[in-house]
Amino acid sequence: MRALGPGWWLLVLAATTLSDLIDLAVIAPPGATALVRMVLLTCTGCAVLRRLGGIAAPGRPSRALARYALFETGMALLFGISSHLLFVVGGLGDRPLATTWLVTFLVAAAWSIATIRLTGISAALACGAPFAAMRGAVAKTKGHATALAACVAQIVLPFTAIHLALVLLATSLPLPPKAIAALALLDGVVSAIAVLLALALLDAAWRIDARRFP
Repeated sequence: MRALGPGWWLLVLAATTLSDLIDLAVIAPPGATALVRMVLLTCTGCAVLRRLGGIAAPGRPSRALARYALFETGMALLFGISSHLLFVVGGLGDRPLATTWLVTFLVAAAWSIATIRLTGISAALACGAPFAAMRGAVAKTKGHATALAACVAQIVLPFTAIHLALVLLATSLPLPPKAIAALALLDGVVSAIAVLLALALLDAAWRIDARRFP
C-alpha cells in the first residue's frame, strides 16, 4: 500500500464516490448505472493493481486490462446470478430491512470465502499474465487459504457490511434527495477503503510463494 501515493487514494475515492452518486442519486435504468459502476471500478482496480505490481504506465489501456475486465465481469455475473437465485428460491425478497442486510452480507461473505483461492488471479491478469497463468496463480495460494480468508474477514468484510447498510438505507427508505446524496458521499469513502484493502489483498495473494511459481 505504501506504493500508492495520495493521488492514487484520491483516484479510488473519486471512482467509488462517482459510482455511488450515479447508483443512488441519479435516476437512470439499473442496467446503465451498474455498467457505469463496473467500468469505473474495473479500470481503476486494474490500474491500482498494476501500480502495486510495479508496472510502468499502469493506467494505460492494454490487453492486460481486457483480460482483467473479462475475469472480473465473469466473477461479478456469477455472484449476481447465484445471489439472485438464492433470494428467489429462498423467498428472501420481502423481508425487514435488517434481515435483508444480514442475508446480503452473509451471501457476500460466503462468496468471498468460497472464492478465496482465486484471489491471486486478478492481480496476475492485471499485471500482464495470460489466461494460461491462472492455474499458477491459484496454485500459489495452496496452504494459505485460511490466512487469506482471515484477512478478508478481519480487514475487508467490516467495510463491506457498512457499505451494504448505507446502500440499503439509500435505496429502501423514502429519503429526500439531499439525504441520499449524503449517504452516497459517505459510502464513497467507505467503499474506497474497502476497495483499496481488497486490492492490496489481491496483490499479496499473487505474490505468495513467487519463487516456487514464477
